[in-house]
Amino acid sequence: MIDYKRLAEAETHPTRLDLLEALEGKGDVSTAELTQSLDSTTNHLTYHLGVLEGKGLVTFVKEEQVGPETHRYFRLARGDGA
Repeated sequence: MIDYKRLAEAETHPTRLDLLEALEGKGDVSTAELTQSLDSTTNHLTYHLGVLEGKGLVTFVKEEQVGPETHRYFRLARGDGA
């Protein structure tokens, strides 16, 4: 079940809404992919992903080293509390 209060709080910033929409219907998505698709910076998106994660709306999945870059992967959190 969706927690609409948490969702509404998270959506008060346009970047967070963009992130939720970008993750919808997808599996694990890297910060690099999100940076490219949303035409933003990694630092900016990482901050907002952290806010969404803190509200239980997205889940950090894994971290991979790709050359000199660290890619963090996120997905939408399941709405059933699992």
